[in-house]
Amino acid sequence: MKKKNRVFITGMGAVTPIGIGVNHFFTNLIQKKTGIGKLSLFDTARFNSKIGGQINRKAIREKLTARDDADKLLTADKTWNYLLAFGAIALEEALGQAGYNTETLAGKRTAIILATSVGGMDLLFDNTSTILYSQKDDHQDRIGKYTAHSLTYDLAERYGIDGYCCTNTSACTSSLASIGAGADLLKMDLADIVITGGVDILTPFEYSCFDAFRSLDPVCCRPFDKERKGLVLSEGAGILVLESNKSACNALCEISGYSLTNDSNHLTAPDVTGTAAATAITQALNQSERPPETVDYICAHGTGTKLNDVAESNAIHKAFKETARNIPVSSVKSSVGHMNGASAALNVITCTSAMADGLLPATLNLNQPDPECGLDLVSEPRSKPIHNALVNAYAFGGQCGSLFLQSI
Repeated sequence: MKKKNRVFITGMGAVTPIGIGVNHFFTNLIQKKTGIGKLSLFDTARFNSKIGGQINRKAIREKLTARDDADKLLTADKTWNYLLAFGAIALEEALGQAGYNTETLAGKRTAIILATSVGGMDLLFDNTSTILYSQKDDHQDRIGKYTAHSLTYDLAERYGIDGYCCTNTSACTSSLASIGAGADLLKMDLADIVITGGVDILTPFEYSCFDAFRSLDPVCCRPFDKERKGLVLSEGAGILVLESNKSACNALCEISGYSLTNDSNHLTAPDVTGTAAATAITQALNQSERPPETVDYICAHGTGTKLNDVAESNAIHKAFKETARNIPVSSVKSSVGHMNGASAALNVITCTSAMADGLLPATLNLNQPDPECGLDLVSEPRSKPIHNALVNAYAFGGQCGSLFLQSI
């Protein structure tokens, strides 16, 4: 049987509420900065919660207006397509770190697999009245911007990528599933380079849905804290460049295992026993051929909802048994909020950066660790060599995912 290729991360890009660019993001993360505050993107007067993690639009526009192709990031009515903008900025950073541009990608078997949960929904709502009631036929070029797959297609077109092109919209596991699919392409030698990750944007529709579920914390994001009351929505992008052992020369870390399962429990509520989530962890570890006791850090899904944090904790205990309490665990969402389809990709970027710097980020607002979780929760940044790390991601519909990373 032919031996499968190994898969490496060679480039990373990030657009987050605490920084644009991976270094800026991770530095602020370690410094315990928060990007969560009162929302100004839309009116929150009628909602129970008024907070979120929003991207600095002025900073984005400043980056965009300096570009030769800025007009391609504008809609028909000359408003910025921020979903595409977040993705383009993060993608260019990732490609630059990996040593690629449009010219050097030419001739390569390049695939692009991106994730989004919201897609172009903000443009759809902004322009609904125009589309329905306009007497003119000048809105046909808007249609492609509303669909989820337009993000991937637009970025593929910009960089001349003519290989495998796919968009994953499996809610909050979307970018983990996309990264896993990209890793599979490389393992099977169906691509030389895979651009993957996720991009999402805050919209009033999405916010109103979570508010109606009473799943938003009106005060702050406090994963694993006894007083947690829900998640905090946010937006941003996390993009990775993956390459196989045949071509990777600037490897940052290795993706050696991942798994996706489903608990088949409820549309929005996880199975609190964490059984299916534990299976995903175990399968990812088995693929990596590393024993549980070698895991140095877990970048948790850690949303801050009552059920999710308990379910994830139970999964960790089931998968790691007696070693579970010895593994440091933290949640990036306490700093940047829940970026939906981009959240897992940002967790991977966090782990890779933590490996490079030997620093674990803290979970903010962890004033009273929930004893029901029973984990080594990192409440202050911690120095620690990290050779093996686990990323968890969970989503509505009972979706569970885990991805295993190894240092080089």
